[in-house]
Parts: sequence; structure tokens; C-alpha cells
Amino acid sequence: MPESSPSPAPNSAARGAPLQGVRVLDLTRLLPGPMCTLHLGDLGADVIKVEDTGEGDYAAEAVRTLVNRNKRAIRIDLKQPAGVAALLRLCEQADVLVEGFRPGVMDRLGVGYSAVARQPADCLLQPERLRPDRPVPRCPGA
Repeated sequence: MPESSPSPAPNSAARGAPLQGVRVLDLTRLLPGPMCTLHLGDLGADVIKVEDTGEGDYAAEAVRTLVNRNKRAIRIDLKQPAGVAALLRLCEQADVLVEGFRPGVMDRLGVGYSAVARQPADCLLQPERLRPDRPVPRCPGA
């Protein structure tokens, strides 16, 4: 499936919301990361959920419906050079990138810290429990 453009911004962000004008790229799955970006969206951030072109978000439908409110969505194949380029273009317009991959996956895909840090995004969030020096470093899911 080819990459697609983000859907239109949701109308739920109230004027004057604390995070209005902040753009967040959400590369998370399961529950902790999507809940984080859900709260950012609830506070007015423009959250763009980036899913792969295969399974996408494989959480149960009820969970997806709950945690993806106030988010736009785009499907990008990060295993293809065009997908990497598309994500880096999105990073040029983003203030925050939240990802929940195992350590090393973002680097292997070509969108790790060294690639993203060249973009003007203000913040890269990587779940603390996934740091390689932590007791359970290779657990996915945040």
C-alpha cells in the first residue's frame, strides 16, 4: 500500500488549549504510548498517528477507538526509502516524536535519533523502560 497523507485535523482541540499549535508524531502501539499521545491530543496537540502499511495498529478495535481519538492518521512503510523520506518530511513540521520500538529499531529503519535530530523537532520521546541499560531492555509495547 503506498504512503498516504494525514487525514484532516480533528475538530476536538479547543481554542486556547495548552498544546494548541504543537504537532506530535505518534509511532507507538499497544497502550502506554498511544495513551500518552491521546493525552497530548486532549490538551490540544495535533497528533498524527503513523502506522505501518501492514498490520497497522494491531490492538483490539475498542482499544484503538479509545486511544486514537483526537488523532489524524497516516500509513507509511518505514522499510522503504520513500517511507523514511516521508517520515523525515513530517519531522520537519513536528515538535514532538513519540516512539515505542525496541532499542535499535528506529536506527535500523534509518529514522533513529541521529536522523531525526537533524530535523527541527523539539522533542523525541522514547519510553524509559525500553532503554538498553534497563533491566528489561528489549520489551516492546510502550
